[in-house]
This record gives sequence, C-alpha cells and structure tokens, in this order.
Amino acid sequence: MIIQDEKIMRIATFVIILVFMSGCTPVINPDSPSIPMNVSSVCELVKHSKMYNNRRIRISGEIYYGHPGSAISALVEEGCTTDGRIAAMIWLDTADWYNSVKVYNEWTWDGYMRHVNAAKTSGEPLVIPWIILLPIHPMTEDDKKILRQGVGHDSNRMNSGQATIIGRFDYAKVGWLMCDKEGRITYDHGFGHQSSFSRRILVERIESIKWEE
Repeated sequence: MIIQDEKIMRIATFVIILVFMSGCTPVINPDSPSIPMNVSSVCELVKHSKMYNNRRIRISGEIYYGHPGSAISALVEEGCTTDGRIAAMIWLDTADWYNSVKVYNEWTWDGYMRHVNAAKTSGEPLVIPWIILLPIHPMTEDDKKILRQGVGHDSNRMNSGQATIIGRFDYAKVGWLMCDKEGRITYDHGFGHQSSFSRRILVERIESIKWEE
C-alpha cells in the first residue's frame, strides 16, 4: 500500500457560524432505505459519490487508523484518487460533531455569501435547497474500542487492516453548509484532518475488522 509521504495537510480551515433562521427550510427529502446499499469498493464510492451521497451504505476495504504525525482514520484504495492524493481515501467519522440535520454541498463559502448578499439586496428570503440528512444510529462504545485496538496504547502509531463498515456516506462536493436543529448555519470545507477530505463515512457499525499483526 503506497500513500503520499507528504502530510495530509491544507491551510487550516476556518469554520464560521452564523444564525439565519429563515434560511434553514428543508425542501429535499432523501430516500431512506433501512437496508444499507452494498458498495463494491472505495473507488466505486469515489466514482459515484453523488449517487451515494446521504445514503446508508455497507462497504469493505483497507482501513488505516492512527496518529503518525497527523490523524488518519480512513478507508483507502489504490487505483483511483481523491483530493489530490495518490490513493483514494474516505474519512471515517465516529460522530457528527456539528449535530447537523440539513446540509447543502453545492456552494463554497464565497458562493454562499454571494447568495446571502443578493437576498439582502433584493429583499427576497434566501432559499437554500437543503438536503435532510439520513439519521443513523450512533456508533457503540464497543465498536469505538475495536477501532482503538488498532493502535493499542501507542498514540503515535498507525495500523492497517481489512474492515467492513456500515454508515452514512457524505460528499462535500465543493463545501459543506450545515444547519442544526436550532437553525444555526455552519460551514466547513470538508471532513477529517484539516477538513481536507471531501468524502466521509459517518460510521454506524463495524461489521468486521481484522488488524494486521
């Protein structure tokens, strides 16, 4: 497995929180099947990210987990690329730290502000075509322990293995505009370390995992 030697770094992202209660009206309802969609590979997920966005999926692949200078928690596959990396990497999150309930992924922060200013100038309300996030069950403490077993007691260690994971796939196409249940709007560039991942799986359950010795 070959991964870029350079650190997974970008200019530190900034997260700006604003309150626009009138701009947080959901208009898009996703299909929410209870049975996860089977995805054949990480590259398949990368290639068809728009189709799988906000869907509950089941996927198997090579997992990297640890803190070798910078945090890594991702499914990895060679043969395709993401975000300028030599291999495809899908970030794995164990929780949604923003508690967002609705998102939009078609605007950058500058694009969002242009729409805000245009609405102020015209006097018309800002309408955002929010996507209602598919709710999933929180990851259990037992599954979190299974992840941590990959590095043991060494916080600077990284390990790899094979895993089958169930969770919600999120795709920040150009950005990740979020609205929580209180109506607060938050923006981030992406997911994971330095917000440098455009794709993530919000993990619901680890179906199986086998770490390398």
